Amino acid sequence: MKVEQGVFRSDVDGHLFVLKLNPVRVTCVVCMETCDTSAFKGHIERKKAATAFVDKHGALDGKVADSLLQLIPTSNEPKQ
Repeated sequence: MKVEQGVFRSDVDGHLFVLKLNPVRVTCVVCMETCDTSAFKGHIERKKAATAFVDKHGALDGKVADSLLQLIPTSNEPKQ
């Protein structure tokens, strides 16, 4: 399965992720917490950090947008 950057739902209610690649960084927008693979030296450290992040925030569930800007209405859009 090919994963692309973007905004994703979490499989846990109340969390929304922004995924960036190279290096891999996942930010929970609601909690403002990030798991950044470049912050860890080895595979074991990265895996521990990723597991802790998923335990707290959930896992990627489904892509909802390419960027947060697509989800934020602009002042030019008509109000409903």
